[in-house]
Amino acid sequence: MTGNLRLDFSPLSVRVFQRHLTVFARTWKTCVALNFVEPLLYLAALGIGLGVYVRPMEGLPYLNYLAPGLVAASAMFATTYECTYGTFVRFKYQKTFQAMVATPLSMDDVVLGELLWGTFKSVLYGSIILFVIFALGLVPSAWALLIPLAMILGGFQFALLSLLWTGLVPNIDSFHYFFSLIITPLFLFSGVFFPLSDLHPVI
Repeated sequence: MTGNLRLDFSPLSVRVFQRHLTVFARTWKTCVALNFVEPLLYLAALGIGLGVYVRPMEGLPYLNYLAPGLVAASAMFATTYECTYGTFVRFKYQKTFQAMVATPLSMDDVVLGELLWGTFKSVLYGSIILFVIFALGLVPSAWALLIPLAMILGGFQFALLSLLWTGLVPNIDSFHYFFSLIITPLFLFSGVFFPLSDLHPVI
């Protein structure tokens, strides 16, 4: 053993992405609808409902403050669910990975394809919510068009984090720990619902 880590990536990893896109094309209406409704409920219940009783945040009405945070949260949850439960099901139950590596694809190609797919889902669902808040008149600047570029970086990071966890867990029930101890605290304490400036620096 040389001690050097050698990754066997090739352009074939795009084929993994294409395979997922083909499957998604058959179920996209259901998938998009489910990921579309939840952020809208947050926007309505917290931004419109609770927002009536909440003081302006950082000089903005609460609905305007909340909206961009929900774009980021939607992007995060989309890639996280895809690269945990989705990846685990493809690997453990559907045996999709095993079928792929029986072709010229390497396992590294499969993992990179999963990362690309998770990143795509992040950009897709984040952009859907961005379009919704634009339609509601909550996007005051054309600079918002650059937000999907930031989603690429964030989506890739969360896809990588999720795949690392997925590669370590023994069963699908272990994802409860990941979401309860990591993802949900990030969601609640990342500035989506209130500014972090008033919290203790440790938090």
